[in-house]
Amino acid sequence: KTKVGSGQTVLIRGEAGIGKSRVIEEFKKTLTKGSAILLECACSFYQKDTAFAPIADCLKEAIGITAEDSQEEKWSKLNNEFYSVASLSTISMPLIAQVLSMPLVDPLPISFTPIRQRQLTLEALMSWLLGKSRKLPLLMIVEDLHWADPSPLELLSLIMSQQRTQPVMLVASYRPEFSHAWPLTESVHEINLARLAPEQTAVLVNHVSNDHSLPPVILQEIVERTDGVPLFVEEIVSYLIERGIL
Repeated sequence: KTKVGSGQTVLIRGEAGIGKSRVIEEFKKTLTKGSAILLECACSFYQKDTAFAPIADCLKEAIGITAEDSQEEKWSKLNNEFYSVASLSTISMPLIAQVLSMPLVDPLPISFTPIRQRQLTLEALMSWLLGKSRKLPLLMIVEDLHWADPSPLELLSLIMSQQRTQPVMLVASYRPEFSHAWPLTESVHEINLARLAPEQTAVLVNHVSNDHSLPPVILQEIVERTDGVPLFVEEIVSYLIERGIL
């Protein structure tokens, strides 16, 4: 649907270690090279009070800006990106530069209130995303929304409001304690990842152990101790293998 201009959102909900990132990685493997523009970012506990932090990281990677770049190199890369996306207005570049924590060569041509500047920044980011999607369908992945400050959530809301007529797909993940007001529709879907049943855990144990022969008592102990959390299964089995216990 996204490829033909009817964008979709997939929200993945689950507790820590349940496999949200693994589901996303497996989905990415289904993409053929050159079939979409991929933008990835992750919210962080250490940046949860910093506006636009995950978006800034995503932008830098997409534009190719690195910590080793001089200010001149950063501006050169931003300029090249700016002129490759025709939908951006002249005010967009300094606003996006501020998201990237780049010092402005010249002050903003107009003085805005903080609320208005935030709105214009969101619009500039949205214009950049939609401009990118005109070249190839755009897939944007945002992980760990439970650590997001309000700014990326506002951007995601903007994406959802316009994506039904745009080739933009959004995939976002979060823990159960995160709550949102996004209605589930024909273009917005939520996947709830539950813990594995005991028999599913046993299958995973055998798979992760590379089919080592496990005594039933050990298998049962692992199933009970991991309580259906895939990450715990992988960690315990890896520990046993590394120490030669299996």
